[in-house]
Amino acid sequence: MRRYSARLLAYILIILLLSCLDAIFTLYLLHLGAAETNPVMTFFLSFGPKVFMIAKYGITVVCVLVILFGATHMNKRGDRLADRMFYLLACAFGIVIAWELYLLFIYLG
Repeated sequence: MRRYSARLLAYILIILLLSCLDAIFTLYLLHLGAAETNPVMTFFLSFGPKVFMIAKYGITVVCVLVILFGATHMNKRGDRLADRMFYLLACAFGIVIAWELYLLFIYLG
């Protein structure tokens, strides 16, 4: 059985947390009058907020698993590649959250 580093686990947990925050902020912004610009997530929103949350989390989990297994099984230095990829993904989610916080400040005045 393969063992992964604590740093890799931390990145994965941060990404999953940021994904959930993204979904919550998105739903709140939509409530305030914003619009979802991602057509895939707009599709899931048409089924309601619960389906949207499940789809958002599910898509994130699948992507994390693809990166984790793909990067770590490609070569001997796969853990390093996965570390870098998860770091970049966490940074990208951080930027999304920062943007949503900015939008919240605009909408809430």
